[in-house]
Formats: sequence, structure tokens, C-alpha cells
Amino acid sequence: MRSTKIWSLELGMARAFAIRGEDGIILVDCGYNGPSLETGMVKAGIDPGKLSLVIITHAHNDHFGGLPWLSGQRKGLPVAVGTADADALERGRNADLLPLGQKGRFAARLSKGEQSFPSFPATLCFSGGESLEPYGMDAQVIATPGHTRGSISIVLPSAEDVKGKTLGCAAIVGDLVMGGFVFHGRAQAPFFASSREDIAASLDALRKRGVTLLFTGHGGPIKAEKAYRKFGLD
Repeated sequence: MRSTKIWSLELGMARAFAIRGEDGIILVDCGYNGPSLETGMVKAGIDPGKLSLVIITHAHNDHFGGLPWLSGQRKGLPVAVGTADADALERGRNADLLPLGQKGRFAARLSKGEQSFPSFPATLCFSGGESLEPYGMDAQVIATPGHTRGSISIVLPSAEDVKGKTLGCAAIVGDLVMGGFVFHGRAQAPFFASSREDIAASLDALRKRGVTLLFTGHGGPIKAEKAYRKFGLD
């Protein structure tokens, strides 16, 4: 089993990730905007020209906002998103922005309601089960609805960090769960969700694949067992 290296890119309140295999680099999510993404990639030493694919875990602007800048740096870069979120990405809208619980309702009040962002049609639509072997990665895309109906995650059976430390079976999960805004490493439900039941089912799918570490779009990473326990899967 080949190892896949993972970088975490700090982009203000959100995170993006880069994974490297034998034949290039895949970027997973791209933050709020171009300036923050550019800063994060420069700091990580990642050349946009070396990217072979960008995967958007879900169509919320804090995860796709850097696409216009990125497409200008790497012409023809393929963009993949979950099938059910593709329309929102193309229309430049947030998908399934449905508050979950008291914190979600508070976050919704702070937002400005329905907003428009630069539209960006996806090159590829993933529905789950896609292998990233064509990009030289021992990794697989799985459907993990719950935060949005089209949310997807990337499972890395043998991950390692930038220093070569073995991480075991890890997954990049977007906002399926959060890793804590203040106290990183704490499993939290997202502020918005299309279905809490779907979140639990998606986490169970990750658990059955042996995932032990979750890389989240906010905070984290977190031990997967914490998220499983929070959603009653222990």
C-alpha cells in the first residue's frame, strides 16, 4: 500500500488540503478567496502549476471561493465536486445552508442571507466510489452527505504528514464535522446540515472503512473515534 502525503493549508477561518501521490498534487478545497489561498499555497511551497486536480468537498463559498484565482494560475485545471452540489457551484450559490441547532441559528443570523458568488461549472461530478489512482494517488472519493446533500470525502488508506510521520487511515471530510474553532481536536457538529441523520450515516461509512483520523475544514484534525462517539456510533 502506497503512502499519500497530506498538507494542511491554513486559510484564515477555513482550511484547504493538498495531497501528493506519485504523479502530482491534488488540492482539496480552496478557501474563501484568492489572496488567502495564494498565501497558504506559498507558505506550503505548493506551485499551482503542479496541480493535477482540485476537489471541492461541498459547495459553500468558504470552500470554493478561491477557484477564480486558482483557475487563472493553472489554466485548464479540472475541478471536481459532488454531483448534488454541482448546480450550486455553477450558480455561485451556497448549497443546503440549513441551520443545525442553536449555534446554527446564531450563525444564520450573522450571515447576510442568500448571497451570490462567482459561478464555476465543475469539470467532473463525483457521486462516490471514484478512485484517484489515475492521478497517482492511493485514495478514494466517497459520498458523505449530511452537511450538504452533495458532500464528498477523500479516504487515504495510508496517509503521512509532510514530515513523513505515519497517520494511518485518514479522511478529508470538509464540514461533515468540525474540529473546533477555538479548541482544535474537539469533534463538533457543523453549524449547517441538510440532515443530521445523514451525517451519522456518513460517519458510519467512514468507520467501516477503518478511518481513524479526520481532517476537517474548520479546526482539527481530530481522532475519528471522537466524532463517531458524538454521533452515537461507539
